[in-house]
Amino acid sequence: MMFKEMSTNQHTTTNINNTMKENKKNASTQTTLSGSHPSTSLNQVLSEFHHSKCIREREALERLMRRYETGRQRNLRMVREFENSLI
Repeated sequence: MMFKEMSTNQHTTTNINNTMKENKKNASTQTTLSGSHPSTSLNQVLSEFHHSKCIREREALERLMRRYETGRQRNLRMVREFENSLI
């Protein structure tokens, strides 16, 4: 009976150690719910968030620039229209 209890405890300890080793091996591929690596510092997370926010804002500005003509483009178009109306 005593041997069986020791054997069970030893297996439990071995299983825990193996699980810890696996977790360390897999740590590079594990992410939290927010998508960040478990060992990622708050500064890194904030930096990545700021970077992605800048990219989103730049893309939004590019879409707006394509949609709206600039003042110079508008002036050139109006001059062309005026010149065409004189003919």
